Amino acid sequence: ISATFSSDGKLLATASADNTAALWNVADGTRLKEFRGHTGAVFQAMFNRSDTQLVTASHDRSARLWSVSEGKPIAKLAGHSGPVISAAFAADGQFIVTASGDGTARVWNVEHPQEIAVLPSNGSPLRSAAIEPQHGRVVTAAEDGSARTWSCGPCAPAAELAKAIEARIGLSGTPR
Repeated sequence: ISATFSSDGKLLATASADNTAALWNVADGTRLKEFRGHTGAVFQAMFNRSDTQLVTASHDRSARLWSVSEGKPIAKLAGHSGPVISAAFAADGQFIVTASGDGTARVWNVEHPQEIAVLPSNGSPLRSAAIEPQHGRVVTAAEDGSARTWSCGPCAPAAELAKAIEARIGLSGTPR
């Protein structure tokens, strides 16, 4: 249902209605790996920046995080009540954002795969979402044509969080 190249253009990840994603060698068209585990059509497969992980979005109401080298699942990202239409990594690879037909976007921590934020739409099913962690922003696009921008505090970089905490407690270690 979708296809995307790795950052160096040597690999291709495909998502399919047969409930799988696959990894292909672009040079010779060889299928290198098949990612199985979803119980519904896989709508999207996306690489992280270093091409070491893949995230898939599925009709089975979940996204999955995969190891590209091993072809094995790392985590199932479950919580949506409708099909997960899109899933994407933040540029820094620390977060994933999913968009669902249930009208929510969810932000997930990659290192410790868990949900850290739920962002409701105006009631319309979501079709895509993107995350920009440098400033803690998420953007969602809905079926009704609307787009929303969100501030996602937990999505802010660790250095910014440390500055905010330092400013709050001051040098003495007591709250201001």
